[in-house]
Amino acid sequence: MLPALVLDPVMESHRIRVNKEELERTSALLGSRLKELEREAHFVAGEQFLVTSSDQLREILFGKLKLQLLSPKGDASQDGAAGPPVHLRSRAMMRNDHQGADVLTSSFDKH
Repeated sequence: MLPALVLDPVMESHRIRVNKEELERTSALLGSRLKELEREAHFVAGEQFLVTSSDQLREILFGKLKLQLLSPKGDASQDGAAGPPVHLRSRAMMRNDHQGADVLTSSFDKH
């Protein structure tokens, strides 16, 4: 993803305007939803952990909860080979939950 310092001049040169009020509203909405999902993850795990820590998340998902990785066909993998990367599955879920997220995540897929 491009840093804001690089992106701002590009947006200005293309006369792209940002509705700051809508951006703030969307940011607050997504922030609330992220906190809600984090609370739900802690509840399911039965403990607090950093959802941003890949080590802690791996331990919770595959160690404690004994989840299995899925192959690209959706089958449980016997050899540990993963299906689509987690970030792609997360984006797909986010697109399903949030209409406006499709615009945001489509730009991530290009980079």
